[in-house]
Amino acid sequence: MAKYLKYPYGALSGERHYGKIRPKIIAEEYLVDHSHPNAALDDYKFYCFDGVPTYCFITKNRILNTHKIQLMMYDMDWTPLRSSFIDSSRLAEIPRPSAFEEMKSIAAKLSEGIKFVRVDLYEVDGKVKFSEMTFTPGMDAGFNEEFLLEMGKKIDLK
Repeated sequence: MAKYLKYPYGALSGERHYGKIRPKIIAEEYLVDHSHPNAALDDYKFYCFDGVPTYCFITKNRILNTHKIQLMMYDMDWTPLRSSFIDSSRLAEIPRPSAFEEMKSIAAKLSEGIKFVRVDLYEVDGKVKFSEMTFTPGMDAGFNEEFLLEMGKKIDLK
């Protein structure tokens, strides 16, 4: 653990602001969806603007330590936004989670008063679990420039 506390994450990730945060080791509950115990959890990433969840980016069937993954972006009516990606080879229609309305409510509450944040949640055994809030999400999903500009216009910098 001492090695990880000294790791210069901010400098090596290109996210220098993390370099100003004092590193800590946090132990948390290991989450397993008992209906699929050997699979990585589906990750629901809500892009929120001023407390309004606007998009839900889902990653599914992630194979750890690889770029093999299924993904899709949805609006809040669960309409797939296939055209938001550069490459469609990893896209997959993903069923709407049973707790989607609860997830939207949680994302709205957590993002209230914040100009932009991505709120990440899981649905585990039918219950919503918090993952993280990300203020500078990476763009490894392969969103196209038009979609990124659309998202950028939603951030009120006043």
